Amino acid sequence: MLKYKERIAYFVLLAVCLILFLFFGNKFIGIILLALLLYGLVGVISLFLMGKGIETEIIVPDVDVKRGTETKLVLSLVNNSLFPILKLAIDLKLENLLNGESETIETGFSVLPKSRDTKEIVIENPHLGMVKVSALNPRVSDFLDVFSRYIEIEKAETKGFAVIPEYDELSIAPEDFDRYDMESYRFADNVVGADTSETVSIREYDSGDDVRRIHWKLSAKSDSPMIREPGFPVDNRLLILVDKRIKDFDRIDDYTQYAVSLSYTLMNKGIAHLIGWEDQGFQLHRIMDEANFYLMLNMLLQAPSNPGNMDVVTSFLSSNADRNIGNFLLIVEEDVDNEIINRLSEYGYVDILTPGKNK
Repeated sequence: MLKYKERIAYFVLLAVCLILFLFFGNKFIGIILLALLLYGLVGVISLFLMGKGIETEIIVPDVDVKRGTETKLVLSLVNNSLFPILKLAIDLKLENLLNGESETIETGFSVLPKSRDTKEIVIENPHLGMVKVSALNPRVSDFLDVFSRYIEIEKAETKGFAVIPEYDELSIAPEDFDRYDMESYRFADNVVGADTSETVSIREYDSGDDVRRIHWKLSAKSDSPMIREPGFPVDNRLLILVDKRIKDFDRIDDYTQYAVSLSYTLMNKGIAHLIGWEDQGFQLHRIMDEANFYLMLNMLLQAPSNPGNMDVVTSFLSSNADRNIGNFLLIVEEDVDNEIINRLSEYGYVDILTPGKNK
């Protein structure tokens, strides 16, 4: 922003010198008064000569960075004019799209004609998210900041970089793994098929049966392994629902890391799945390989987390997304209305997960 204290101080000093000179006619005061007038004249003229033919460029890391590490940003300025830039300031604005955190860093330049100057800014990354970097409010001034004005320059392209979480491998119980892997099929409950999301009948294990169809609880009560006779499949889907109605920065980090780690774990175990959240409508991503995963991660890190958001279950149920889901993993901060959970349960199993409570 423009500085006015220096300007006020200059004119106050100029007025005092003028009054003293008129009353006393002191030659020394007259020299000071003349110097102040000349400085003001040169300062005003230089303001209108500076600020032409300027280009700026923002350089951000070309790789993702980890939370808590330092990141080097570069702001480059080129002076294509024939007049030197005595003093130019640009605000570098950093905005985290995930949690709304923002910071403005003032960067100063002095550049000779037909020359380039660069400034390195080192920042810490305390929180996860997609960080947008913009160069704003370019302004020129004299050395003492007495005279200044905003200028129009070729605006630097807004850049961004991602602060990503560690991918923690989460443990999944064998019975849950079986359900996520096979039992998320839609089924016909009167036709024997290959879908264990619904059991048509129970029988003893035969050689050659898929061990993933073992009914663990019944097997533990009997003398021999028991096998589910599965229903006929229609579809196979597992959906992670990420509720983003969180305000605290640290909790946003916890929930984001938990959701990403869960998806990463499922992907590594070969379980194709869906993951979705509310962001001006229900956003849905299918995860089948690393390319899908990293695209989803990029979008999740820039989807704002806000207590005013619609809850993710209502967002999903009010969207046009396919309801043909066998398992829902609902990641939420607060207790969810039982009515909403019951509506979701009409379509498949619902597991409620809260980071810090579920490992």
